[in-house]
Amino acid sequence: MTVTGSVKVGSLPRDVRLGPDGKLFFVTNEGRAGVSVIDPEQMKEINFIKTGAGAHAIEFSRDLTQMYVLNRSVGTVSVIDLATQTVVATWQEGRSPDEMTLSVDVTQAWFSDRYHGGVPVMGTRTAATLPTIPTGAPPQGLTPWPHPGPHPPRSNRT
Repeated sequence: MTVTGSVKVGSLPRDVRLGPDGKLFFVTNEGRAGVSVIDPEQMKEINFIKTGAGAHAIEFSRDLTQMYVLNRSVGTVSVIDLATQTVVATWQEGRSPDEMTLSVDVTQAWFSDRYHGGVPVMGTRTAATLPTIPTGAPPQGLTPWPHPGPHPPRSNRT
């Protein structure tokens, strides 16, 4: 449990995710408005993907071909192709997306709206804005239930 290395990525790093292939780290950076791509062997930034002001959180598509980056300050979501590390679409969420999760059937993206007290919903195929789920207090995180993937059988304990 000791630090073996570090890398500077600029101001306001927020979210760190290991890429699906286990070879790279992705770090959102609010201050630089994008994502640092880090080679963990060299502890070096090897690419920077410009997304938008307030780059805050990362979520991966279930098929692990895309990465979604929430740009909280401008209310957008950048869709990044992981193979090319390029932005292929920008969704206009319009509020302040803080965290994101995908519905179990992957047809909807749900966002915790840190400053407006609701969960905005978008269609993942068309980026169409769907009705917001009211929450009252501003939510800060989300999780779908049931979680996607295989589930162990439940025991019949009494």
